[in-house]
Amino acid sequence: MNIESLLVSGVEKAFSLLREAVFLGTYHRNNSGYGTGDYDPVTDTVIGAQIIPNVRMIPLAVETTDLAGTIVMVTDQKILIPGVDLDFDPTTSDYLKVRGEEYNIVRYKSVPTGALHILFCRAR
Repeated sequence: MNIESLLVSGVEKAFSLLREAVFLGTYHRNNSGYGTGDYDPVTDTVIGAQIIPNVRMIPLAVETTDLAGTIVMVTDQKILIPGVDLDFDPTTSDYLKVRGEEYNIVRYKSVPTGALHILFCRAR
């Protein structure tokens, strides 16, 4: 078993153990090679955006260590997403919806091999 499969397996096990903290959300991938990526102000959407439903997410409070030297604010949310739920790297042009709230991504980190996406998000 290689390091990538060990990390993916560990993330899956953690999400299974923390199932009460896991919410299903919707990820909106904008301007990522889908459609024109142009914003439509009438519908408040990006033309041709990819919408990915049923993405597992764990919302957490931002920690003080997340703030140092970044644009992350104490009122933001840290949202964890398993790498297997998103097979691409999120960008700050994307947004997500979880627990009825929409969030813009302001910063993105991942663990090696992309087993876990760590998103710092701000309410829209």
